[in-house]
Amino acid sequence: SSTSRGLGDVYKRQRMNIAILYLLDTNKSIGEVAGLVGYEHQAHFCTAFKRKFNVTPSEYRLKA
Repeated sequence: SSTSRGLGDVYKRQRMNIAILYLLDTNKSIGEVAGLVGYEHQAHFCTAFKRKFNVTPSEYRLKA
């Protein structure tokens, strides 16, 4: 249903917002951040992050 799809989008967006906080406010590795926001594999997290923000998590952290 469109409602469950919408909730999934909200959840993904919230996970990425939390990931940004970890990237900016901690020295945790990208792998640790990925795990903290629910990704089992760092590569999947990096792909999703780049799809959303057009930069990798490492690039985002460096530019911040």
